[in-house]
Amino acid sequence: MNRQEYYRIPNAEDIAHIRALAAEHNADLKQWCRWRRRHDAFVRVSMAACFLALFALGVDTAYALPPRYTMIDTCGISKERTCDTIDLFVKHI
Repeated sequence: MNRQEYYRIPNAEDIAHIRALAAEHNADLKQWCRWRRRHDAFVRVSMAACFLALFALGVDTAYALPPRYTMIDTCGISKERTCDTIDLFVKHI
């Protein structure tokens, strides 16, 4: 095929041939699009369920952990002084 044949304007016979090829190759396009939409919806729902399950299990295990410290040793400092120091520390973080 030379350059002139490549750039020539298609005639009615060429257009009919192109339409026949398009109809043949895209005969199942509607079914494929329908299947693809269902498949994508299933993937989205599955991923959302997995994220929800992971989040729920993660929160559940975070609350299930025992507290790191069960008591505060004040070393002779008054309870009010200890609470004031903790409040001051928390406010400045």
